[in-house]
Amino acid sequence: MGAASRIAMETVRGTLRTLDTRGSSTVASELLSAASLLGSSRRLRSALSDPSANRSAKQRLVSSVFRSFNPTTIEVLQTIAAARWSDSRGLVAAVAETGQRAAASSAPEGVDVASELLEVGRIVASNAELELALGSRAASDEAKGALVERIFGASVSEQTLAIVRELATRHRGRRFHTLVASAAAVVADELGFGLATVSSAVPLDEEHTRAISERLTAIYGRRFELNTVVDAATEGGVRIAVGNDVYDGTISTRLAELRLQLAG
Repeated sequence: MGAASRIAMETVRGTLRTLDTRGSSTVASELLSAASLLGSSRRLRSALSDPSANRSAKQRLVSSVFRSFNPTTIEVLQTIAAARWSDSRGLVAAVAETGQRAAASSAPEGVDVASELLEVGRIVASNAELELALGSRAASDEAKGALVERIFGASVSEQTLAIVRELATRHRGRRFHTLVASAAAVVADELGFGLATVSSAVPLDEEHTRAISERLTAIYGRRFELNTVVDAATEGGVRIAVGNDVYDGTISTRLAELRLQLAG
């Protein structure tokens, strides 16, 4: 992400902070709908991400296409479209992320959207057929949206459901449960804490999870919640992933490194 796009994202985050819960809910729903539309319309996303296009022309196009939306949503979309993006996928991802952040802000007290997203991710990761169905290029957006509603509609908040529905209707070449985990990290960041995925061969006890959480807080300067995953392939030790940072102390990795040393 270039400097102009980072500035645009900081600007729209500032705009979101001025909204009350109801306003955030409306803007979240509309931004996630906009992300779905942009994902399905190559012509529209190309026009709005074209670095050679006139800024005013982009703003007029946003106003025309999304004229039924809340004025704040239109303002946010215009700000994102006015930035410089390396490709159209960056633009769509920015709209989706902003919608996820607005959804996090609009959740009622007591609703933990990040935890709900992580649980959705666990369910999908444990069901190969569901993973395939939600990531399918062949299935229509309507079919995947209906599948999300049928499986998760009664068990998660409307904010989480809206995020998962948008993810399902825009295939991005990654496994669906990893997209959900990424969205959970965005939501956590918006709410002021970090998420880390901790993989181990056996379930970790409270003492170990607390120690890991405290260590991450010391490194990153913020509170952390852990998404713990039991993975027998680690063969002992733990692997901790925080965004693009990976701390790998598993036996499987050490053995692989040893094999490479012996081979060399």
